[in-house]
Amino acid sequence: ARQTLAGLNPYSIRLVREWPLKSKLDPEVYGPPESAITKELIEEEIGGFMTVEEAVQQK
Repeated sequence: ARQTLAGLNPYSIRLVREWPLKSKLDPEVYGPPESAITKELIEEEIGGFMTVEEAVQQK
């Protein structure tokens, strides 16, 4: 699971502080800033334990 989130570098995992996720990289080079990680994907992985909004609030 860690590699799915951060690739091979575990130090790049960060706390989600705002939702939805948006990239700060140049959209001209890297494409649209909106993340492909959707609320539905996250809630499926959480397994109905809580919503994305609750998870962000509770850190």
